[in-house]
Amino acid sequence: MRFGTLTIVGVGLIGGSIGRAARNCALAKKVIGVGRNVESLKKAAELGIIDHYETSIPAGVQSADLVVFAAPVDLIASQVIEAAAHCPPGCLLTDAGSTKQKIIHDIDQAKFPEAGVQFIGSHPIAGAAQRGPESAREDLFVNKTVIVTPSRHSSEAGVIEIEAFWRALGAKPVRLSALEHDRLLAWSSHLPHITAAILSGILPPEARPFTGTGFKDTTRIAAGDPEVWLPIIKHNREALLDGLSNLESAIGTFRQLLRDSDWEPIRQFLEKGKRGRDALGS
Repeated sequence: MRFGTLTIVGVGLIGGSIGRAARNCALAKKVIGVGRNVESLKKAAELGIIDHYETSIPAGVQSADLVVFAAPVDLIASQVIEAAAHCPPGCLLTDAGSTKQKIIHDIDQAKFPEAGVQFIGSHPIAGAAQRGPESAREDLFVNKTVIVTPSRHSSEAGVIEIEAFWRALGAKPVRLSALEHDRLLAWSSHLPHITAAILSGILPPEARPFTGTGFKDTTRIAAGDPEVWLPIIKHNREALLDGLSNLESAIGTFRQLLRDSDWEPIRQFLEKGKRGRDALGS
């Protein structure tokens, strides 16, 4: 497959890596970057991530065959709705957002004016602590799972094309409903981030010189940008509340075992955790 024009809204780590990967495999004749930070867009162009840049969505999408939105989740729905009014007929829109239900709900309320223009949600399970186009990697999505979340307005042909797009970047697409996506990602991504942030936040300053790789590995994701993570937490509030209830229950159980010096159940507790981590692989 090959697109005439690929437009990326938000050319940071994820958007920039999409651009690099697309350029590397000649997936599009032209790659356009859209954003508000002109210096960042210039840097992306200098690095060969994009061919051209625009600072407005209408100008950036008017000739696009595919538009990928790699902005914070609270901006994606409004950006998609704005873009859809200026895309040519048949244009496909997708995103890289970490939440899906609210984005798809808000977009489904809008009526796209051009025939065949449709949004199909995506979420690549890939990333890094670094930010900006300088950190973009053409291999970021290789062998990574990408969750594709069709809505009731998605055509099968459109979904297949979005899945083929991600495969061309080296990823492995999997289909889920938006509801199931948000439920599972609350467990696998959002709750771990909150837990890491809490652990980092309560670390006494006098203990910092004594933190080793274990603490740093456990809390690495707490270094994520709060301006990115707050909207994710807002969007996935209900699923996170469920996850936190389960976490609080497990902590309460462990606390009681510790109070009672009940060592055998504690050993079993640790063994269960080890088995769960071992099942994830390296």
